Formats: sequence, structure tokens, C-alpha cells
Amino acid sequence: PRQGQPREVRHLEIDLCDLPIPFLPGDALAIQPRNPPPAVLSLLAALGINSPHARFALCPTHTLWPSWPGMEDTSAAELFIGRLDVFGVARRMFFERLARFATDEEERERLAEFGSPSGLSELESYSLRPRRTMAEVLLDFKSARPPLHRYNEIIPPLRHRYFSISSSPLLHPKVAHLTVAVVQYKTTMLEMRRGVCSTYLASLPPGAPLSVWLRRGCLRLP
Repeated sequence: PRQGQPREVRHLEIDLCDLPIPFLPGDALAIQPRNPPPAVLSLLAALGINSPHARFALCPTHTLWPSWPGMEDTSAAELFIGRLDVFGVARRMFFERLARFATDEEERERLAEFGSPSGLSELESYSLRPRRTMAEVLLDFKSARPPLHRYNEIIPPLRHRYFSISSSPLLHPKVAHLTVAVVQYKTTMLEMRRGVCSTYLASLPPGAPLSVWLRRGCLRLP
């Protein structure tokens, strides 16, 4: 929201389900977000992936690419919903890698320019300043269609987010309370943007499961 406008803030109570997660004041919960399924399925259809729930094995071609348990039996829907930050802002390395898969020469040259150090000003105008997402770039460059098993080498992983625990373990030892501002704003293209994790948390119904873990704070009360 613009300055002076009210912000949407959610109070969330995370039931730790008797798990051994003894938290202290100053600690934070790491939460693994997920992309919205309707937006993902719409994107996959636009990319020509017509069987989003078909199972396939994902094997990284390089030891530096991210891996995770279960990737040998996954689907396009699972990959884009739970693993890839496809609605994040497109940055230089994404363009450099995507350019290799463009079959149209003009598109390949433009992607390569955005992905080169000399194309920083063009990258700033096209992607960074308007906060253009990787999903939007894929829709703009219609000839750049990597094989399904190569997307995780091009799109960065969907990272967890940290939220400070706003409750006392003395009062609520088995429930972590979070105070979350739902991030939303309009870009210079007048496109609405929403925070991946805060929007995900705001969309969850009561009782929905969450992937969380604890991060110890660096400050301790005397």
C-alpha cells in the first residue's frame, strides 16, 4: 500500500503439535511458502505443458543445481508450486540461462543482452525497475521453452522466509504466534504484486499444515 494507507496484518497461531521445537524470545520460524496453484496451472498451460500432473524423474545435470527428496518422482505442478520461485523478479542469471533455449534469433539475442554485464541498463528498464517476474518473461519470449526437466536449472528455488515469533514460550509453549503483514503493491507497469510467503500464509484455512523450522535468534534477554 501507499504511504498513509492501512496495511493488512494477520495474526497467525502455528500449532507445533508437540514437536520438540523449544523456542525462546528473539527466535524466528522459517516457513516454506508455496506458489498459488491456479496461477501455476495457468502458466503451465501457456508454456505448453499440457499434463501438469504427469509424473517424471528430475535429475540435476550439475552438482550445483538444487536437489531435494522426492525429485525422482515429481510433476510439473509440484515443481512449479512448491520448488521454483517463478513469480520472483527476473534477474540477470535467469536471462543468461534462458537465452540458450530460445529458438528465435531475435529473442535469443535480446535475452542474452539482458543476461550480459553490458546489458545492465536494459535489464534495469525491462525487469528490475518494473519488478517483472520470471513467469512474465517466459510469456514474453515465446520461443524460449526449455525441456521440463531443465526449468530447475534456470529458475531459482523457492526460498523459505523468516518470521519473528511474537509470543512468549512461557505463556504458549506449544504454539508460535506470528504477526504477518500481507505484502502487496503496484509496479511501474501498474501490475499488482503480492508477497509470495505472506500471501500464501493469508490464504491458508485454519488447520492447514505448514513446513516450518526454527532459527535461533542472536540476542538473548539477560
